Amino acid sequence: MRRVPQRRKKQASGTPRPRATATLHHRETPRFRKLNALLAKRLRQLRNARGMTIEQASEAAGVEPMTWYRLENRRANPTLAVLASVAASFDLSVSALLEE
Repeated sequence: MRRVPQRRKKQASGTPRPRATATLHHRETPRFRKLNALLAKRLRQLRNARGMTIEQASEAAGVEPMTWYRLENRRANPTLAVLASVAASFDLSVSALLEE
């Protein structure tokens, strides 16, 4: 038996349609910006404390040098896998990496 698509009911004229609520993308929230700035600062501090270049740090973490550059310059939205790799390269947990 073939399914017949259901038709939408027409709204009465003059009745406003419900609008979608405007929500911020997660990257636009102050909480994300603060966390992103914290990560960038922490990565640069850890890398400089060990006297590593971006290339050396990215190789140790198993990520591309451009990814590392973007992380340090707050231009990245890292995945959990990237965060875990970066944290492990400094013998840290992800939570310790993101600690204030």
